[in-house]
Formats: sequence, C-alpha cells, structure tokens
Amino acid sequence: MRTIHGLLLVCVMISMFAAAGCTNSEDTTPVVSGTQVVTATPSLSPTPEFEKNVIGFEKRYTPEGTCYWETRVNLVNNGAAAATNVKVLVALVNEDTGATAASQSELYTRFNAGEGKSFVKRLGGECDQQYRVDIFIDSD
Repeated sequence: MRTIHGLLLVCVMISMFAAAGCTNSEDTTPVVSGTQVVTATPSLSPTPEFEKNVIGFEKRYTPEGTCYWETRVNLVNNGAAAATNVKVLVALVNEDTGATAASQSELYTRFNAGEGKSFVKRLGGECDQQYRVDIFIDSD
C-alpha cells in the first residue's frame, strides 16, 4: 500500500514539473506590426437599369364563367450593362386587401443593355374584385 502511495506521489510531482511555466499570467496576445490598412473603393462599373410598364391590362372571361386578367408587360434595360439570370415576377394584387391573387414569372438568361422585351401573362382572379399589376425584377 505504501508503494502505491509513493508511486502516486512521484507521478503527481513529475506532472507538476512538466506543467511548470505553462500557466503563467503573462499576456500572450500576438502583436501585429507592419500591417497596412487597405480601404476598398467601390468600382463604378456599369449596371443594368430596368424600365417596366404595363401596356395592357384587361379583364377576360373563360367559357366556364371564371375570370382572368390579360396583362401585357414591356421591359427595357436602360442601363449601360447587360443583366444575367433575370427573373420578372408579375403579380395580380387585390386593390382592397393588398393580397396577391395570382403571379407568374418570366425568365431571361441574358438581357442586354438597350434591349426591350414584351410578354403577356394571364392571371386568374375573382370576377367581382378590383386588381392592379405589380412587377418585380431580380437579376445577378
């Protein structure tokens, strides 16, 4: 029994000597010297700028008696650069509630500067409601 206590004491003392100096209270925060601060300036590269217009908005009836609104949208990229992966969302919005009754998307992989595009969407809604069209454009 005495041998086990002795061995245990020796192990503890060896551990203490091995760990000596590892737990000092000196600040060990690395000091960085000779670094330069670089401020990035935004480049004034050309960007796309979209003009969007609803050039047709008409209530139509189906043979079943339901309603839809035929909407013709015209887009022009008035910016100085082409846009890629352009998603155009056309939404039929209820005038009274502000809720979107229907929406459809039109996708373009490339929309060049100065280019115009036009398309028609048929958006379903309730016949007795008043609607407007909102257009949202997103691109890379």
